[in-house]
Amino acid sequence: MDAFDRVSELETRQRQMALSNHFKANQSKLVVSETHCVECGTEIPEARQKAVKGCQHCVHCKSLSERGKL
Repeated sequence: MDAFDRVSELETRQRQMALSNHFKANQSKLVVSETHCVECGTEIPEARQKAVKGCQHCVHCKSLSERGKL
């Protein structure tokens, strides 16, 4: 393995690490749950926020949404 191969490997590892960090940072933004329902404003219980990552609706509004009534 010569110097060019080592530099190429280092560059590849650095690029992979940068991409991984970028995706991890953006993924954490996507899974933030709302504290209150975006439809009716009802507080979303903490247990639901933890169980359903990224939840935006209370149980009632989510149920209506899934049935096409929201």
